[in-house]
Parts: sequence; C-alpha cells; structure tokens
Amino acid sequence: MAAPAQGCYGVPKERQTSMATLTIQIRIGREPIYSINPPLVYPGDTVVFTLEDSTDTVTVKFEEGTPFNQDDFVLNGSSTLTASKSPVVRSDAPYRRYEFKVPPPPEPWKHGEDPEPPGTVSGGVDVGTEPPILIEK
Repeated sequence: MAAPAQGCYGVPKERQTSMATLTIQIRIGREPIYSINPPLVYPGDTVVFTLEDSTDTVTVKFEEGTPFNQDDFVLNGSSTLTASKSPVVRSDAPYRRYEFKVPPPPEPWKHGEDPEPPGTVSGGVDVGTEPPILIEK
C-alpha cells in the first residue's frame, strides 16, 4: 500500500490481545508503585504484586470483588519466591476499578484494636473491556 503524498492515515489491523504485565510494588506504610500509569489492564493480562523492603507476611485483600480467580493472596517477604504473586485477569472480569488493601502485619500488643491500622497500603487496578486497537501507520 503506497503512502499518500501528504499526511498520515491508519489502517486498522485485527484486534490483538493485550497480554501486558502490570507490576505493583507493595511497601508497608507507603503508596504502591505501579509499573504502568494509569494501572489499566485487560482480560488475559498478568498483574504482579511484589512485597518490597520487608520480610513480613501480608495479605492483599480485594474487598469488593476481584478481577482474578483468587480473592485474597498472601505475600511473604522472607523469600523472593514467596514475596510475589502473578495472577492473571479473568476473561470475564467486568470493566471497573478493583480496590485493594494491604494491612501491615499486626503488632502483638495492638492486634485487633484498629480496623485499618496505620501503614495500610491502598491501591487499585482498572480493568478495561478490550485492549487497544493496533493501528499501522
């Protein structure tokens, strides 16, 4: 196909699956760090949750639904093998924002006193309905 003398135009190609990976770094007491901003993913994409700078064990909790097959999951910072989880966004995950919380590990003398203790990490993952259309220029 020859390019026009002036300007540019796009020809849509077949819709492709995104298959992207979003990494979310969890640090106790701080905001999460997202490898993609905004944190937008699509069905089939992988989201890697990684506990950074801690040897504690924490739970990533989705309180109002999850785009993954598992509702909550544990990150154990004592090993690089257990400090990360890589769930895949379900093919039937509805388009919306999925909020998560990661409470810090309980301190023995304060266990159960505060429903959301200081240091709770809050974040979210946006799930889109379809990946973007690739345009050939």
